[in-house]
Amino acid sequence: MLRACVISNDSEKLEKCLTAYSAQTKRFVVVDTEKTHEENEATIARLKLDALHATETSLSSSSYASLFSGGYGGFRNICLLLCAKDGSDAAFFDDDTLPANDCVARYETLFSEGKKIVCGKYLKHASGTAHLVLQVISVLRERQKGADAEDCKRRLSLLFAGVPKEINEVLTSTRASGGNLGVSLDSLRRYCFLPSPYRLEDGLFGSLATRYLGEGAVYSPLDKTEAAARLPLVFHEKTPVKNALVNNLRNEIKGAALAYCVVAKLDGKPVDVQTAASVAYEEYLLPYLAQKNEQHSLSKTAAELGFADEFNAIISIKPEKITPSEDEAVSLASSFVAARRAWHSALEWASRS
Repeated sequence: MLRACVISNDSEKLEKCLTAYSAQTKRFVVVDTEKTHEENEATIARLKLDALHATETSLSSSSYASLFSGGYGGFRNICLLLCAKDGSDAAFFDDDTLPANDCVARYETLFSEGKKIVCGKYLKHASGTAHLVLQVISVLRERQKGADAEDCKRRLSLLFAGVPKEINEVLTSTRASGGNLGVSLDSLRRYCFLPSPYRLEDGLFGSLATRYLGEGAVYSPLDKTEAAARLPLVFHEKTPVKNALVNNLRNEIKGAALAYCVVAKLDGKPVDVQTAASVAYEEYLLPYLAQKNEQHSLSKTAAELGFADEFNAIISIKPEKITPSEDEAVSLASSFVAARRAWHSALEWASRS
């Protein structure tokens, strides 16, 4: 059996999400905020869902509170714990997604075949933050070659607000994303997310899975035909948020740097925060943006279109400005080790409560 897991702080989005996925399953885990909990409880009742419903702080007074706090990974761990107690596989769907195929049935089929972690894919707003940097460059270069100014303004406005160009094909190159991710019951009993305020929990969960669950732990086919035929697909619809791109870059680059440090710590290697930050900075294509700006005066074109502040804010991000402290990196790595050690005991505690 499987439960669809949705974490949300927005009642309107949650209602739309639950309504859409309830056509495929009535079994859910919903984790929300104290503020939205009562309203969401009414939605769950109206939709006649079999939902395990908890708030983000529901386990904050338990002996294992550190596993379930700290933001993204902690809230996902609440879902895993509730699924483990219930004896269910878990399929995570973000509240800004809608099913694009029979995604619940596909997760159930793949788990019945012995798949451990399944990386579902996005359609529509599928590109990650680094790809938005490439799209900003592309729009500015198009304008320099004569593209319509108003159309370029519209597209840039969305990009700087964190909304990528729409696509309707599966991107097999994308890594694990918690917005469409399946974890089998056996796997969630053995493995958990890193509680962290940075957006690194899903990527790290996928990249370290082999270490803890064995070879072939992650099913994410690179062949587009296989991916389209077998993977759960969802439509991802991002909402424009002012300065989202620059804020996401800062958070994700620092998170990626910390992830490299966690892996180094687990491998028994020295934690080098400067090198980790530089690698993450390059991974998010900011050196490439600076190079293209130097070659083509992109900042001038951005200013002409009314986006000088947004473009300059991104250009001004430097490795030294987002380098985590060594203490923070070591602490985060230690917290992952501690989470792994405590996970089995936490599940045993939950089974008795």
